[in-house]
Amino acid sequence: MAKKKNPANVRRGKRSKNRGTAFERTVANFFGVQRVLMSGADPVRSGSAGDVVVGDVLIEAKTRAAVAFTKWFEGASVKAEKEDRLPALAIKKFGDRGFFLVLHSSDFDLVASDLLNTRRNIVTMEYEE
Repeated sequence: MAKKKNPANVRRGKRSKNRGTAFERTVANFFGVQRVLMSGADPVRSGSAGDVVVGDVLIEAKTRAAVAFTKWFEGASVKAEKEDRLPALAIKKFGDRGFFLVLHSSDFDLVASDLLNTRRNIVTMEYEE
């Protein structure tokens, strides 16, 4: 006989799923695309295992009550505000190559082109030398 599920846990699970789906929609709307329906359940039928796909970029949208790097980002925000700058956070796992660059979505449009142009200029200067 199947064990009866605790109704409180069932409600909590549904709320969590709904919250995740809503965040996927938020991310998709930010980039002007549709979220991938049933991405985790059936990536073959849905066309992708990612929650949101923007061109060649696959995005997994995760929402949590607490995320460790938010404290670091808050610290960067305080420092950046004092200098009238936008905060960003570079995170690297010890021993790994490369790093993750974290920006707040509200700053994305303001910084994306500046960061890309700066990166292109650095690469161009490396080739010219």
